Amino acid sequence: CLSSRSTSLGDASSKKLDYVAKALHDYPSNDGLKVWVNSFASRCGSIAKVHTLGKSVQGRPLYAIEISDNPGTLEAEPNVKMVGNIHGNEPLGRVFLPALAEWLCREYKAKDPDAVRIVDDMHLWLVPSINPDGFTLDVRENANGIDLNRDFPDSLSNPSMKPSGKEQPETKAIMKWINPPSTAISKSAANSPSRRFIASLAMHEGALVANYPWDGSVTGMRQYNGTADDATFRSLATYYATKHTKMADDNNPEFPNSGGITNGAHWYSVYGGMQDYNYLVG
Repeated sequence: CLSSRSTSLGDASSKKLDYVAKALHDYPSNDGLKVWVNSFASRCGSIAKVHTLGKSVQGRPLYAIEISDNPGTLEAEPNVKMVGNIHGNEPLGRVFLPALAEWLCREYKAKDPDAVRIVDDMHLWLVPSINPDGFTLDVRENANGIDLNRDFPDSLSNPSMKPSGKEQPETKAIMKWINPPSTAISKSAANSPSRRFIASLAMHEGALVANYPWDGSVTGMRQYNGTADDATFRSLATYYATKHTKMADDNNPEFPNSGGITNGAHWYSVYGGMQDYNYLVG
């Protein structure tokens, strides 16, 4: 869903800076991400509002960009979120999510029908980095050495799904965001990012595939473990994979003849992951 128009990035004589191409060109530092967030909010404030979900272990803000024709307003429209960089050394979300935001800003003004539908008919939330400390340290884990994608309550070991209180600050911020106290939704939406989400996507690196729940299995063995919404998840994952130039290719080396999709538990079991928590609680 990203498109880029060719424009010279460094030529002062170019007609207009192409912010989409610039976003796709950069791997921003945490300071650079802050600069981009502020710039985007200034340039595209009519369709965007910046929220801070919380702070990392080392005190870095966890930004969420809400995109809508009425940002900061509670409406009878679906809320959808996309989260990147939960693993610090998997930084592509820091590139693609700002680029998507820039594309929506540009193309909404140009009245592109896809951009208009997204901005007018939903609230899209983009979190370029939920693990800025891990990114700085160039490690998978956060600054406390914890894999955030193993830090959520897990239904197999904790059927009640109640938090232990020992979760990391980044994990707690996500949990509060997607499972807010009952009073939070009724308060002014402009002062709280808390929402009820109908769909979620997380960006990882290391394999070319669209992965869907469940991520874990009772036995811990590699086996298919579908949810009650398995047909819907397969349809969504397939649609996503086929829009990629290589993901659904039968010659995909890791996932040949799979259509570019996999059930998480059939790939390998993950416990305490954000994906299963999203589905079961959020």
